[in-house]
Amino acid sequence: MKTYKGYEAQIEYDGDARLFHGSVPNIRSVITFAGDSVDELEQAFHDSVDCYLDLCERQGISPAKPYSGNFLIRVDPALHGRAAASASKAGSSLNAWMADAIEEKLERPVPSKARAGTSGAKIGNSAVTKSAAKRVVAPS
Repeated sequence: MKTYKGYEAQIEYDGDARLFHGSVPNIRSVITFAGDSVDELEQAFHDSVDCYLDLCERQGISPAKPYSGNFLIRVDPALHGRAAASASKAGSSLNAWMADAIEEKLERPVPSKARAGTSGAKIGNSAVTKSAAKRVVAPS
């Protein structure tokens, strides 16, 4: 993955459209980009992140940051105990055991919605898009 200003790009190639497209995963906001070549794709990635950060600044909001990998969950104490016992039995820490359980759950196929549209970032009711000619800020 390519990184720019702390944001990582997840990139795919659409053979039918002969187009690279990408997004920034692991944040609550939506940042997308596309390009016909590697150089164009990289520039679109940088432009989209810059547009997103600029839009956040103009709206006076803090930009979303990639997830840290730390989160707190609340479960029934009995479930907590069962999970800890299973982790111990497996010779694993509870954190490692939970990470494996989450990974296992994520490996199950889940239908995904196809994303269509142009490059850009979305915050609330505003969208930043990048057409072939220029970037445009438009209400969503």
